[in-house]
Amino acid sequence: MRSLAIIIFSSLLLWQSDVGAATQICSRSQIDNCDNSDVCQHATSGNWGSEVIHWRTQTIYQIWVDEAKRRRLDCDVENSKRFVKCSNETPEYCSDNFVCNKATNFLGSGDYQWSNSDSMQHFVREAAKRSLSCSVVGATNPFVDAKSCSSENLSFCSNQQLCQFGTAGTPKRWRTYAGKIYAQEAQSRGLSCGINEGTANAPSTQTCANDPTKCGAVELCQKAVKITDGTRSWKMDAYGKQYAAAAKSIGLTCNVDSENPEKTYRVANGTGFYISDDGHVVTNQHVINGCNKIQVHSDGQMAAATIVGQDRINDLALLKTALKTKSVFSLAPENPYLLQDIVAAGFPFGESISSTIKVTKGVVSSLSGLGDNSGQIQIDAALQPGNSGGPIIDENGNVVGVAVAKLDLEKSIESFGVVPENVNFGIKLSSLKTFLEDNNVAYEIGDERPIKNSALGKLASEATVLISCWMTEARIETMQNQKAMFKEILK
Repeated sequence: MRSLAIIIFSSLLLWQSDVGAATQICSRSQIDNCDNSDVCQHATSGNWGSEVIHWRTQTIYQIWVDEAKRRRLDCDVENSKRFVKCSNETPEYCSDNFVCNKATNFLGSGDYQWSNSDSMQHFVREAAKRSLSCSVVGATNPFVDAKSCSSENLSFCSNQQLCQFGTAGTPKRWRTYAGKIYAQEAQSRGLSCGINEGTANAPSTQTCANDPTKCGAVELCQKAVKITDGTRSWKMDAYGKQYAAAAKSIGLTCNVDSENPEKTYRVANGTGFYISDDGHVVTNQHVINGCNKIQVHSDGQMAAATIVGQDRINDLALLKTALKTKSVFSLAPENPYLLQDIVAAGFPFGESISSTIKVTKGVVSSLSGLGDNSGQIQIDAALQPGNSGGPIIDENGNVVGVAVAKLDLEKSIESFGVVPENVNFGIKLSSLKTFLEDNNVAYEIGDERPIKNSALGKLASEATVLISCWMTEARIETMQNQKAMFKEILK
């Protein structure tokens, strides 16, 4: 029986290195094979956003603590800056994870960019000082070459930095709030920063197709309104929005249903799973990112969920719902191993195919993810949109990972010239355990006894949930370039 594995970025419980033809594995049972950094990683814990490091007290970690002390390792416990508070003014006292969390924006599909927010530049600069990449690919930290550039020292900012911090949106526009000071400096240097470029190529003849003021009432409403399930609403894409604004400006309602600015729309789905009898549900952070409202769907019922904790770096989120569950998942005693049988459970494509759970089988095909990411595992069990946040379970019904991503088709073709097959990723079990402990959620360690397929299917059906993300029109407009949404929402 196979179990499902899932990756993201965090701690590493299994470590391999080739020594001749032999393979050494770092684990609780083979702790002598672990290097000092592995031992310290599992023997200590710290508060999110601070450098307060302490020895773990949970029984499961005592073997790591004992080993650290046997090797006379202090693991920075004695040297932790326990009395200095991490803040915007003192980012040097913040942990690497916290610095990266503040210094970057999540774009979806595992991609990050450096933050343009003026209030976050202290953290972007701190990341440069520590040479942290913060999972940003293809963009150099703006402070690497000019670490003195800031809102207080604009003369040290390059033209590229001013344009980066002073503009926003697509098409680009000057910032008028956060970043306004950079925009003003850029304009004083005569920089256009790509704003208004291409207007010289605009068509000389203006028609209703490119100018809302040229439209009659009927044409204006046709371009300004969309109809979904019989409900008329204003379009929210960049093209349709200008026609909607023009229609409103002359008093046209276009028979749009009465507007409620707080009305929310279902924009995306994901998967989650129960980890406690108290209603705690684990999923991916990108599943709930930006949502005005989160709903958990289980056993024919739907209820709102609140966010208990988030880890954007490792793409994990913890929710709580009032729904009662018949079953909860236990966690595996050890991290997954190479060629381990796994099962991935979830709701691929949401409810568009059916409302019942789907499972796929596979094996753990690698103990690291893209770019040798030691916080991830690679699996060959099929994952589809909607699987994100679902459990990867072993033959004993224990969770060994959290489904998170699949290899991008277009990028794979561009990079390797082939269509990727069965290349999917999950967040490692060790990262999940640390996340739950940091949020004070007790979890069960499961047995190492295989269970029947029928029992495994029953457990997966009862303990796995569909998660839906709901947004207002204003939030949709803000997030549509940062989050994957239903295509019909953006029409």
